[in-house]
Amino acid sequence: MKTIVGATTLALALANVKFVKAQVVPAYDSGSYFHGRCRDQDALWFSGFWTLLDGRTQQEALDACFETFGNSVEAFSWEPSYNSFTCYFPRKDYQRLSALPLPVGWASENRDETTGPVARGSEDLFGATCYAFRLPSQCSARVLAVVDSTFATRYPLASLRKAVTAVQSAAFTALKMPFSKDVNFGILELERTAIDWRVQLDSPTANVPGDLVSEFFTLALELNSGNRAYGTKFPPVFKGVANKLASSEVPSFMLLFTDGQILKPQNVNNYVRLKAEMIERLGSTAPRLICIRLFETENTPFLDAVCDSTYSVDDFPDADDYYNNIFYNSAYDQDRAVANALAQEMCGANIGNGDR
Repeated sequence: MKTIVGATTLALALANVKFVKAQVVPAYDSGSYFHGRCRDQDALWFSGFWTLLDGRTQQEALDACFETFGNSVEAFSWEPSYNSFTCYFPRKDYQRLSALPLPVGWASENRDETTGPVARGSEDLFGATCYAFRLPSQCSARVLAVVDSTFATRYPLASLRKAVTAVQSAAFTALKMPFSKDVNFGILELERTAIDWRVQLDSPTANVPGDLVSEFFTLALELNSGNRAYGTKFPPVFKGVANKLASSEVPSFMLLFTDGQILKPQNVNNYVRLKAEMIERLGSTAPRLICIRLFETENTPFLDAVCDSTYSVDDFPDADDYYNNIFYNSAYDQDRAVANALAQEMCGANIGNGDR
């Protein structure tokens, strides 16, 4: 029996590694990963060496890091927007390697004096993903950002600006979320009386934070004067959408970015019924509905009726005193604070990406 168990354990372990010229290479998605450039707990950038993708997959890129530089590789960033990838190292290992002749086809990237392992990603290096394969997974979840993109304003430009703000707020959540192979993050645009799946929950994009943030950017560019409307119709959220999101394997969360203005305010009790039916139908697999209240200073009757928890930028008036403006544009500090609070509710209070 011990032999069988031992063989099974070994087989499972070997499934997550690959051997490249005597180097043991982990699966690229075997740990945590984040949007952007790899950083330590003090938000300092790692130094490394980069080269062109040349058609490589993520795993082939990591294989190349190990084959070229050995097993001191700390993490790597996948940068399809720049047709490149970067291998990162602890500071001492980078200094040792940088004293050697640079391998053909590679360039060095000398950054900050990092003092610890990879702990988070960054907002720069747009569309890139930091794969910290040595950092244990910090989250398992199915997440759906439901972005209300229609707003009641007197003039179309004002509604367009509000729609862009809604998308921006949702994008920050993807920027701050600690991903793993057990995290799927979809995007659903909620129009006045229709829904538009921008990223399906089980698509490859839903598990790559760099690609996901790029999709939010594309959505923001496609908004127009048609985003002006008097209220939104929400029933699909509690029916087919909730059914797709529900999971018996990992917690599921629906993030509703909205001002809470529904098409027919007098019908708020219908949503109370729809929420109750959703819970009865899905039981313990029903998604937790987290609302991010936009523009309104208080909850609307709709938000009070359906939300399991509610966040607003108004909850973080001192955010601009907390975030380090060397790294950030302070105009968005409250959005960052909301995004970090959301990540902590979904993944736990001790996530590494939740400080800044």
